[in-house]
Amino acid sequence: MSRFHKLFGLGLVGLMLVGLLPLVFTSQPAIAAGDATLQLSKDAKLGDILVDSRGMTLYQFAKDQANVSNCSGGCATAWPPLVVAAGQAPTAGDGVTGKLGVITRQDGSLQVTYNGLPLYFFASDSKPGDTTGQGVGGVWSIVHPTDTAAMQPMQPAAQPASGGGYGGGSGW
Repeated sequence: MSRFHKLFGLGLVGLMLVGLLPLVFTSQPAIAAGDATLQLSKDAKLGDILVDSRGMTLYQFAKDQANVSNCSGGCATAWPPLVVAAGQAPTAGDGVTGKLGVITRQDGSLQVTYNGLPLYFFASDSKPGDTTGQGVGGVWSIVHPTDTAAMQPMQPAAQPASGGGYGGGSGW
C-alpha cells in the first residue's frame, strides 16, 4: 500500500471521528440536576406515559428492585438516570399521581423514583415524544402512570434489527 493511501485512510478515519464527536457528546438526553418535573404525555401506541419537563420519555429497568437501581457504568451511559441535585425534590405535573422519591445511586447521584421505580432516559431518544427504548433487550419499558415497582410491567419486545441492543449481556 502506498504512503499516500495510508495517509488518505488515516485522514478519513480522523474526519469520521471528528464528525462523530458531536453525536457522542450531545446524544444523551441528560437532564440538569434539580429539574425533575414528571408529566404525562399521550402516545398513540402506548397510551399515557411519563415524561420529564422537556417531554423526554422515562423508562424503567426490569432488573431494578423497588428503590434500587441496578444500572451503572455502560448501562447508565446508554440509559442515563433522571437525577436531582442534593436538597432538591422531584415534582409532579398535572395528572401525575404516583409517589415520587429519590434514591442514592452507587456513584452518589440522586435518582428520581416513581412508585419505587428508578427512572431513566434512553440515549437514543433524540427528541420529545421518542419511545425508541420501549422493549429494548426485553428489560426496558416506558413508565405508565399506574406502574409500580411491585408490578415490573414488561411487554415482550422485538429485538433491534441488528440483533444487538441495550439491555442484553454485560449485566444490563
